[in-house]
Amino acid sequence: MLHVGRAAFALWFFNFGGVAVRLVAVPVVLITLAYWFGRPQPRKWAFGLPLGATSLTLVVCGVEPAWHIFVVGRTNDGDFRARVVGGNSVTLVWAPEGPGWPREGIKWGEAVRRCRHLAADGLTLTDEPQDIWRLPTTDEAIRSMHRHGKHCGGEWDGQSPFPKYDKRPDKETPLWNVHSQVIYWWTGTEIDAEHAYMICYNGQVPRRQKEFAPAYFAFRAVKDIPED
Repeated sequence: MLHVGRAAFALWFFNFGGVAVRLVAVPVVLITLAYWFGRPQPRKWAFGLPLGATSLTLVVCGVEPAWHIFVVGRTNDGDFRARVVGGNSVTLVWAPEGPGWPREGIKWGEAVRRCRHLAADGLTLTDEPQDIWRLPTTDEAIRSMHRHGKHCGGEWDGQSPFPKYDKRPDKETPLWNVHSQVIYWWTGTEIDAEHAYMICYNGQVPRRQKEFAPAYFAFRAVKDIPED
């Protein structure tokens, strides 16, 4: 029951995504089967089955990410100032690193408040609301995702946690800081009074409780391009 409870929590937390299924559900099923059959004979099966299943999971799930990170490498131009990111029917200014793009965990309500109080240059918070910056909508964030300096062609049906991409996004500039612990950003798209959508660096859009703020939940404010 303990294994099943852990698996259920992981599946819920990751919105029944591929990571949760591959790294949690499948191993738990194998462990459950091992309990069901008791002590397999010959004895080498008792050791070989868990080791083989673990090794297979690591190979299947880890080859592509490891190749991309350690061989191909992530794009990092080191420019964490305000960035204009355009294309795929969306053009926005993304806030520079600072109060509008923090490295610590932030609740949804606090993210909204900071956006409202963010100065025009995106570097300081003001006493009075400026209403220049805001959280991106989920659709805007999806359409802005990049990989290797190019748009990923993201499209969203407004509900699925797995948008469609021409290529999977990654934690790269111009949007993400490769070295930051933050891997999720809040969006301005509310689901109800207690939940809102987030976007992960890999392009998925899970729903999260607004009051949940671990260290890897943050935001990056955006503003529209001023009209001439």
